Amino acid sequence: MDTRAQIEQSGIGSRWEFDKNVLFREIDHMTRISHDMAHIAQVFLDFENIFDANFKAMITDPEEVDNTLSKVYRLINHIISVDYDIFASSNLANWEATLDYFHKGVEQVEHEAKVALDRCIPSLRSAELGLELIKNLDRIETRPALAKHLSSKYENIMKQFLAEVGMVEHEFLKHKNNPPLQRNEPCYVGAVFWVRSLLNFIRKSMTAFREFEASKKHSETSLQRTAFGQYMQLVKDFKGYEKDNFQKFTSYGTKTVNSVLKRNILKLEFCETMLELQKEKKSANAKREKASLRRPSALMTGKDRTRYTNIATAVRWLVNRPDALDPQLALAQKLVRAARNTPSQISSSGSQTPASEFKINQAQLMVSAVSQKKIPTWREVIGESVLIEYKLKFALNFSYGKAISLLFSCTVSNRAASLQHS
Repeated sequence: MDTRAQIEQSGIGSRWEFDKNVLFREIDHMTRISHDMAHIAQVFLDFENIFDANFKAMITDPEEVDNTLSKVYRLINHIISVDYDIFASSNLANWEATLDYFHKGVEQVEHEAKVALDRCIPSLRSAELGLELIKNLDRIETRPALAKHLSSKYENIMKQFLAEVGMVEHEFLKHKNNPPLQRNEPCYVGAVFWVRSLLNFIRKSMTAFREFEASKKHSETSLQRTAFGQYMQLVKDFKGYEKDNFQKFTSYGTKTVNSVLKRNILKLEFCETMLELQKEKKSANAKREKASLRRPSALMTGKDRTRYTNIATAVRWLVNRPDALDPQLALAQKLVRAARNTPSQISSSGSQTPASEFKINQAQLMVSAVSQKKIPTWREVIGESVLIEYKLKFALNFSYGKAISLLFSCTVSNRAASLQHS
C-alpha cells in the first residue's frame, strides 16, 4: 500500500487497479471460519476447566461429571456432520445457521451444567474442598455463568460444614466409651489419638473458612454463627475427654512403672537340675495322700484308667498353678518347708545323705537371697562361701517381654505428656 501511495503522488507511470473483494474474499472467509473454530474449542475448554479431574476427586459421585462432559462433547457432532464445505464462501449462510444451532446447544448444556453443580455441591468430600474450589474461581478460565453460579454456593458449603460437625459429634458420642484402637495400642493413649484425629478432620475446614472470610470479608450469618458455635462446643468436649484419659493413663502408667522398677535386678538359679533330690526326698505323708485319692471307676481299666488319671492331674495342676512364680524358687521353697517340718525324723533315722543336705542348704540360700528379709548384706546371706560352691548362679530377673513392655510404657507416658501440654 505504501508503494501504491508513492505512485499516486508522483503521477508518473500507469498502474493496475484490482478488485480487493475478488482477491481477498476467500481468505477473509477462511479467517472467519478459523476464528469460529477457535471459539468452539474455547467453549469446550471452558467446560473442561471446571469439570476436570480435580473436581471429580472432590465429590463422592464422579459419574455426574462424566455425564455432563459427555453432553458437552455431543455438541461437536452437528459441526462434524455438516454436508457442505465450510471453507467455501458460498456456504457462509449455512455456516451461520450451524453456529446458531451450536450456541443454542451451548446454552442448554450450560443450564444442565448448573443443575449438575447443584447436585455435586452436597456430595463434596469435605467443606474445605468446596471453599478451595470457590477460591480458585479467579484462576479458572471457565464460562462466566458457571463461575457466578458456583460462587453463590457459599451457604451450601457452610451447611456441608455444619453437617460435618454433626457427623463428628455423633461419631464421638457413639464410640467415646469404647474408642477404636490400632493394633497393640494402649487404651487411654489410643483414645487421645482417636479424638485428636476427629478434631483434625473438622479443624481443616474451620481454618479454611477463617481464611476465606478474611480474604473475601463476608458478613456473618445466622447459619455461620450456629456452625461455628457448635464447632467450639465440640472442641471443648474433645479437650475434656482428652484430659480425662490423660489423667487415667498417668495414674495407671505411674503405678505400672513403679511396680516394675521395684523388682530385683538379679535372681539366683540352679546350675543343675534338682530332679534327683526330688526322687530322694520322700515326705512322710506320701502314702496317706496316695490313699486319699479317689478311686477310678471300675469301668476304666488298664490304659483308660491311667489316661483319665493323668487328665485329672493336669486339670488340677492348671487350676491351682500360681500366676507368676519361678519354678526353681517354688521348688526351693518346697524343700525348705519339708526340711523344717521333719527335722527330728531326719536326725533320728540318720537317713539324710550328704547330697540331700547340700541340696537343702542350696535351697535355703536361694530362698533367703530372694526374700531379702530386713535387707541383709551378701556376706550375711552366703557367709564365707562362694556362690559356685552351692552350684548356683546369678541371672537377670526380667524377660525380654517385660523389658519391652517397660520401655513401651515409658515411651507412651512421655508421648501422652507431650499431647497434654500441647
